Amino acid sequence: MRNRRRSGLLGDFVVEESIGERSDEIDQITSSYNEVIDMALAEFDARFTENNEILLALSDSPNMELDQLKPLEKLGITLPPEYELKAAKKYIEFKRKEWEESSAKNKPQFNVLTVLYEMREAFPEVYKLFAIVETFACSTAVCEASFSALAQIDIPSRLSMTNERMRNLAFIAFEHKRLNNISIDDIMKAFNNKKGRRVQLY
Repeated sequence: MRNRRRSGLLGDFVVEESIGERSDEIDQITSSYNEVIDMALAEFDARFTENNEILLALSDSPNMELDQLKPLEKLGITLPPEYELKAAKKYIEFKRKEWEESSAKNKPQFNVLTVLYEMREAFPEVYKLFAIVETFACSTAVCEASFSALAQIDIPSRLSMTNERMRNLAFIAFEHKRLNNISIDDIMKAFNNKKGRRVQLY
């Protein structure tokens, strides 16, 4: 049996143990939890670091400034003309002021898309834009597939591996179709180019 090596990534922020001994089951759950957090952070970093402009455009869409919405064209979204944006913005500001001055009990929360839906014939392009932005799709398939990959990798004989190795193995298991397109010769060349190799494979 190899000595188990516990991840220390969250050691400064999380109290993982109490007075007394810890069971092997709790150690395994904690290890799996840390690996899932690492993979989630890596996935967020890979997906969103290069798309900051698009994320800012999505978050700033209620401002209805054409310059701020320009990055959405990269997603194939057709932007409305500037005159329609200005007219829709004035109408929404009027409806928001009317909503704030209303003293009705249990009034619903102000929603830009609901206001635009009522005037979708007057502002068709603006309504289409906000319908796309407000219903931006996301899927949990990646998370579920990641859990499945981790269940196959995190076996008792691998409990001492580092977080980086676990993440790399999970990536290989999850992206096996993409890896099939990589030449084994390129992998061997990259392996041989690393320093401190005593065996040349290629």
